[in-house]
Amino acid sequence: LAALAMLWWSPAAWPQAASTTGQTGLINMPDARTAPDGTLRFGYSYADPYVTTWSGITFLPRIELSGRVTRVMHVPGFASAATDYGDYKDKAIDGKLVLLEEGGWWPQLTIGGQDFIGTRLYPAWYAVASRRLGDFDLTVGYGGDRIDGVFGGVRYRHSALPGWALVAEYDA
Repeated sequence: LAALAMLWWSPAAWPQAASTTGQTGLINMPDARTAPDGTLRFGYSYADPYVTTWSGITFLPRIELSGRVTRVMHVPGFASAATDYGDYKDKAIDGKLVLLEEGGWWPQLTIGGQDFIGTRLYPAWYAVASRRLGDFDLTVGYGGDRIDGVFGGVRYRHSALPGWALVAEYDA
């Protein structure tokens, strides 16, 4: 059971930040948000022993796809000790689909999957809801496989500092 917090900076009010996997999300877990339509982004994340290079694209306002290559440090790429190949690498394609956009009292509802194409080392599926209440963006979801069970978090963005946010997450 881990709760993580970090500061996140972005130039626009309520930007959709990428998680460590490249999908729009909290820290490691996805949220129900997607980046604005037509967004293409690239990134790099490091969470020992994982080093990830990723790219994400949002198109048709409700669909987001991302791809990533994750290096698992200090895990040999092949079982044979005679090779000098290096560390194990995982390739993955992730996607999410917004089923219901936030409005009135309704939260934004999204379904998604991770590593459904690739080496399938860390596959996952999930359903997640996110709702903004003032300066807070609350997220709760449920997943299977790598995301095993309930997850959630909150992003707090004070109106006086719209480019900054404090993020806390409960990682399944």
